[in-house]
Amino acid sequence: MFCPVCKGEFREGFTHCDECNVDLVASLDNISTKIEGEFMLCPHCNKEFHNGETICSECGLKLFRAVKDKNDEYVFLEEPKIERGAPDYEFSNLWKHYSRIDPTKAAVVLESMDGEMLKKVMDLLDKNEIDFMFLEPSEAASSLGSVFGMNSPLERPFPKIIVNQEDEEKALSLVANSSELGLFDVPEELMGDDDEGDSEEE
Repeated sequence: MFCPVCKGEFREGFTHCDECNVDLVASLDNISTKIEGEFMLCPHCNKEFHNGETICSECGLKLFRAVKDKNDEYVFLEEPKIERGAPDYEFSNLWKHYSRIDPTKAAVVLESMDGEMLKKVMDLLDKNEIDFMFLEPSEAASSLGSVFGMNSPLERPFPKIIVNQEDEEKALSLVANSSELGLFDVPEELMGDDDEGDSEEE
């Protein structure tokens, strides 16, 4: 028998690890037993998920079962692998206008690592009945990286939202003019004070 947290091996007859306060399992290769305190963890960004998620909202990777040990360090209950998730089924349940689009015949609406922003844009497109698709980061350089040249920090791939080419103009206009997204808002500290300028001239 083995402890799923500290991985210690126990003699026959033991059923509980007092050190980690969890029940023992027969094998560490495939821990099917529900472990107290377990959650889903991203193997790349170490972000915890506790609401049944299967894909990391930050980087699009598949999540794996994990717990924290007595030193507050992460321990995976299954061997983590860097795998891209397959969000199509889940996303199709969230948005009516989420659909499969050929990336070679599509236009990019947003390319970002901001998971919350990506969700807001997909909400906006769905509300306005524009078909769209989410693309996980690929091995190819992002369009932002290609603008700034090789070895740029922006050369790494980013998650993308794409639409059909015929919807590009409408989609970009919606995103650019959305007050909720505020992509092009000017920070207050950069705004000049017109009243101050007028008083100085007087």
